[in-house]
Amino acid sequence: MLRSPCAPFEGGPSHVTVAASGVTLSNIQVVSDSQITASVDVAKDAPAATAALTVTNPPKAAHPGSATADPAPVVLAVPKIQWLGKTISGDNAKTQKVKVGQPVELTTTPTILPEGYTVVNSHWDIDGYTIKSYQGSDAGITLEETDVDDVLNTTFYWLYPDTGLNVDYQYCAQDSGGTQYCTSPQAQATFSNVSRPDITLTVTDPYNQGRVNKLPVCGQHQKMAWMFYGDLHYASGCTPPFVGPVGIDLTPSGGDSGIYTFAQVIESDTPSWDGDNPFQCGPYLNVLDGHYPFLGVSPPPPANPTMAYDGPGQSLPNSYSSGTRDFHAIMHLLWQPPQLAGTGTPSIPVPIGHQAWQFVATTNQKPPIGRGKWNQPDTAAKGEAGGFIPANDSDNNEHGYPIWNGVSGIASCDPSNQTQEIDE
Repeated sequence: MLRSPCAPFEGGPSHVTVAASGVTLSNIQVVSDSQITASVDVAKDAPAATAALTVTNPPKAAHPGSATADPAPVVLAVPKIQWLGKTISGDNAKTQKVKVGQPVELTTTPTILPEGYTVVNSHWDIDGYTIKSYQGSDAGITLEETDVDDVLNTTFYWLYPDTGLNVDYQYCAQDSGGTQYCTSPQAQATFSNVSRPDITLTVTDPYNQGRVNKLPVCGQHQKMAWMFYGDLHYASGCTPPFVGPVGIDLTPSGGDSGIYTFAQVIESDTPSWDGDNPFQCGPYLNVLDGHYPFLGVSPPPPANPTMAYDGPGQSLPNSYSSGTRDFHAIMHLLWQPPQLAGTGTPSIPVPIGHQAWQFVATTNQKPPIGRGKWNQPDTAAKGEAGGFIPANDSDNNEHGYPIWNGVSGIASCDPSNQTQEIDE
């Protein structure tokens, strides 16, 4: 909008000029005798400048002359988005590619601001599902949302594959008098492919039934019966590690050179002896199975591929006539891509999906009670429960990452303090 300190314009201006390179005017209209409007188009390569607009009255006007807009409009420079040392915005910029979980560290700056001007506010628009940071431990997984305002530079991670994702950036500048101008052109960078390998999870059952085995008791000349999902024994002595086939293996594939991470959440678990409530463990509901990440993997990361396995075990004290295990778990699979070349920031694990599985079995001690002779279990349910379910951003309030309410502590409520998960 232009306001003239001169006499009113009559009949409209005959000539409007702008003293700034790369700036053109169009759609010039007289709104009133003291106000003129016009569309200002700024070329992407226009230098930062304060543009002087001059309006000249028609020759036939009663008061010919010219007026300069006050205040003169400010032309802000087109910002540039940079990534890995290259400008990725603008007409000649190429589209970019990245894997989910790899850091996208973007920097930006306008070219040259008018003298006395500083950037005071920035705004980013980022398509897709992103987070700024990730941290996982036994206490849970914590995510920080991506900053989109008041930062010149931003770092984020895409969590799910997609195509044609745009990143837009604009800024505000302030002059030496404190006046802000939020009229910068928009810079846009396009990521044509945010990719992820086609990862699958295969479930096998090395020993797909319950089994009672006797294990040595440390410091005693006797053995105690245990009910396992699998056929497990101590490798030596009277303490883990265990050897022998477990009940279930979960093997991912397709992850290229990335690293697989597992997190097992016990959906529900109720081990009991004789159904006697004072000695009943749990039930445990939606708790982490031991550790994050899950420790029952072979070979240990960063080996690839890594397989997760489990064989829940329960001791069978001689003073009880029966033992039951009602165990339901969900194994979550995460994948961490290779570190992105050209950055010192590591990649993070991203959620891939989850597989539910179960083990429900009961065994009885042969009479007379106290001799420790137990029947092989009656296995009511075993193995996978349904198919592998791919993760998605709407799974929960953690963008599809696993959530749990605590950590399992089965050993603490076992009457003989010997029941545990087999997650060596």
